[in-house]
This record gives sequence, C-alpha cells and structure tokens, in this order.
Amino acid sequence: TASGTINISSTAGSIAVNSIVAGPAGGSGVTLSATAGAVTEAGAGDAGVDIDCGALVIDAATGVGSANAIETEASSVDVDNTTSGAIQLTESDAVTILNLTQAAAGNNIVFTSMGGTVTVDSVAATAVTASGAGTISITATGAASDVVIDNGISGGTGAVTITAGRYVEINYAVTSTTGQIEFVSSAAGPIYLGADITTAGG
Repeated sequence: TASGTINISSTAGSIAVNSIVAGPAGGSGVTLSATAGAVTEAGAGDAGVDIDCGALVIDAATGVGSANAIETEASSVDVDNTTSGAIQLTESDAVTILNLTQAAAGNNIVFTSMGGTVTVDSVAATAVTASGAGTISITATGAASDVVIDNGISGGTGAVTITAGRYVEINYAVTSTTGQIEFVSSAAGPIYLGADITTAGG
C-alpha cells in the first residue's frame, strides 16, 4: 500500500505470503491472522523479504514459517502460535521483539536478525515463551549486532539459546523449567548479567 496498515485474516485456512509492503518504505503496520491454519512463505526457500513493514503482528494456529522461515523487515514483531508447528522468522535488520509466544508444546521458536540488534522488550513481564520441549533460539548476526533482553524469556524443558555477534545484555529474567540456558557472544564480546538466570536442570 502507499500508506496505511494491512490486515489479512483467514478463519478456515492458512495464509501464504509472497510479498507484503506496508506504507512508504514499509513504515506501516501489518496484521496476519490464521486462527485455524498457518502463516507460510509462498516462495518456499527464497531469501527475499516477504514482509516489509513497521509493526508486524501474526496470530496462527499451526505454525509461522514452520517449514521455511518468513523473511521480514519490520520495526517490531508480535507473534502467537497456538496448536502445532514452529515459529521461524528471519529479520533483515534491527528489530524489537514485543512478543513471541509458542503455546504448541514441543514446537520451537527460531528468530534470527541478519544484520542488527535484537531487543526483547514488552509491556508484559514475559516477552518470549515456549511450551514443553520446545526450544528458543534468538540470534543477532553481524559484528555490531547485540541481543538486549529487557523483558522475560521463559522456556519449558527445551533449551534456550541466545547468540549475538557482539554482546548479550540481560536486564530481565531468563528462565527454563529444566532446559539448558546458553548465551553466546560470537565475537568474544562481553555478556552483561543484570538479572536472574534460572533453570532447575540442564
């Protein structure tokens, strides 16, 4: 669109995304809702940006980029998945994660920024949640890319892995029921611990 938000909703099936651009330079919001299906990449396996927007909101039942990651260029992301399938998003630059909730037990969250800092920051106490054995992986690639955790990350029995090209800054609790929690600085940069890291095992 030339301006304004884009809202796409399906109550009976899935939404396949090829290319969505919202507003000038992708500055407007996009909301995708597939309450009985998945949000998928139409050109499966291509590396081009699928969604270029400001605030991105996705609600799905059976996965978000589950088979092939959806490529985004968004200022913020807010994603809920309820029943089955993974959440997989690949962001092109810096982004704020407002919410990544994986309610489908045993299914994973994989979020990667290809060139910018990832900030986890929500109005809720917990911004990123996986259920059961589902794993959480948040990665910011690039020598100047950080992961800044300003709101909670909560895993179940699956591993939680946070990887940054420069440094990891932990300002809010990261917890796991029994899964392993791992922080990695790819360039041997510092890892700032400003909050509790808690797991009962792993």
